[in-house]
Amino acid sequence: MESIQQEGSEPDRYYFVDFNWVNSWLTFVTGKDQKTGQNVKRSEPPGPIDNSRVEHFLLSKRTDPGPKGDTYYSVEKNLFYYFVMMYGGGPAVVSNDMYRTYEARKDHAAIKRKADSYKR
Repeated sequence: MESIQQEGSEPDRYYFVDFNWVNSWLTFVTGKDQKTGQNVKRSEPPGPIDNSRVEHFLLSKRTDPGPKGDTYYSVEKNLFYYFVMMYGGGPAVVSNDMYRTYEARKDHAAIKRKADSYKR
């Protein structure tokens, strides 16, 4: 599990984004394959966020992120809604701690309205 947040900030809630989606996004914006570090000639945008794997992982109540730690990234709320605004998808998977409790926000219309409010 990785965390993407502003330096010095302490989130009171964690927004989770699928590890594979974030790596696709990082490859798109950096031009480097996230597994090999090699430059890529052209990378497509990552498409909508699919947090179903993250939701399933947290529903299983496991406390470890898996053998390679490759289930999800935690991001700040503003970054999550920026991703949704730009790429769509969801659901928003939100927690007060890193592993145990979460709340899945499946109302995609509400997520979209929230993302749109960040445009202003």
